[in-house]
Amino acid sequence: MAVSAKKENRENCKEGLLNWGSTAITVRKRNIIVCILLSIITLGFYGMYWRYLLVKNVKAVDKDHSGCAGEMFCLLFVPFYCAYWSYSRAGLVDDRFKEHGYSFKGNRTFMLIMSACFFDVVSMCIMQSNFNSLPSKPLPIIKKSDMSSYNTMRKDPKRNWFILSLLIVPLLHFLVFWLYLNAKTISLAFMQWDIFSNSYKFVGFENFIEQFKSFKETPEHLNMFFNAFRAIPINLGCLVLALLIGYAFSKHIPGEKFFRVAFYLPSMISIVILTLCYRYVFTYNPGMLQGPAAEFLKMLGVDYNGWDVSSVDPAVVDRIWLLVSAFCVWASAGINIILMSSAMSRIPESVIESAKLDGVGFWRELFQIRIPLIMPTISVFIINSMMAVTAFYVQPMLILGNTGVQGRYDIVGWYMFRMTTTAQNYDMPQISTVGFILTVAVSVLVILSKVITDKITPDVDF
Repeated sequence: MAVSAKKENRENCKEGLLNWGSTAITVRKRNIIVCILLSIITLGFYGMYWRYLLVKNVKAVDKDHSGCAGEMFCLLFVPFYCAYWSYSRAGLVDDRFKEHGYSFKGNRTFMLIMSACFFDVVSMCIMQSNFNSLPSKPLPIIKKSDMSSYNTMRKDPKRNWFILSLLIVPLLHFLVFWLYLNAKTISLAFMQWDIFSNSYKFVGFENFIEQFKSFKETPEHLNMFFNAFRAIPINLGCLVLALLIGYAFSKHIPGEKFFRVAFYLPSMISIVILTLCYRYVFTYNPGMLQGPAAEFLKMLGVDYNGWDVSSVDPAVVDRIWLLVSAFCVWASAGINIILMSSAMSRIPESVIESAKLDGVGFWRELFQIRIPLIMPTISVFIINSMMAVTAFYVQPMLILGNTGVQGRYDIVGWYMFRMTTTAQNYDMPQISTVGFILTVAVSVLVILSKVITDKITPDVDF
């Protein structure tokens, strides 16, 4: 009996069957300590497989039979998606556990913070611990006679080499451009170059103290952080435009298909070409070739001097930033409009017809019916808007080409791009410190926006 119990326990630590309502699901159990050790020994390879098992477990308890490829791609290559995954899937598993009489042990807000602070292994341990607590039964033993075809497949060298050839490139990409690059960047933020030993030495938080002091002494450093966060109102402006136009499309206005193509067209064209055309349209050079928009503004009597980045006049600076913001909204409008209109199209017609019978008007339908029903989509958009702060620099860099006086148009991403192209060993700690500060600030914003949107997002299911 003791040997039988130990054997059953070993099986339970791998995979087992669990009665889940009217069906049986497969629960993949793992020893947490062993998983952590294997992840360290294999330099993260087993950690990816462990993550895959957790994704499979979440889909199993949710009775979701879709594949894991898209979710695994986002977890491996999309920044901070693991934090979103930990928070949202913890809530999903908690709900499913309650439906079947089980309790989920763990705070999903804590899991979100851990994942956002690069301690995702803590969230994975909490999730695995909950799956291990499920009282599953061992999978039925496969007879040797049924294993012949399986063993033949495993021993096929051509098949194994083919699978390895498909995995080697993404794995190397993950190890070099994500794991090593991020680890190196974080470590450099706490070091300085020692010219005597010709190597880096640990200095603790000295780089961060100097950087925060520079905000008062050097206006350029403060300007580039302030300008980076301009991405948030720009993206929120995109959201408002996408909601209005998407709502108009849901009403099937005349020429709907034409306008869909027209709005989406900028998303299909290279951003380099778009910025060149946009810059030309608003270019003003007296006695030389002038853009049509610049000529039109001059005809209206507007005091317009083009892309004069050398001006320190606050009105000129604000106008140039307004033009850059308008470009960002126009260039990204297409995909956002399609996203919102597609979300609205999923709303059942019976809901809209019932609202019309109750006397709901045009604008009331938008604000009290459609927007609340697509709040899950809007909340994801808002979170992505916060994350866009780290990637907002390409458009101003291509349009303006110059950071202006005292860095009035400089952005953190643009600054890091310039510095890394000409950086020496002693410059790298400062660059890493700037990037680390921005990452932490954005992480806090992402967490806060996630918490707030979850509180205001209704539980929608249709």
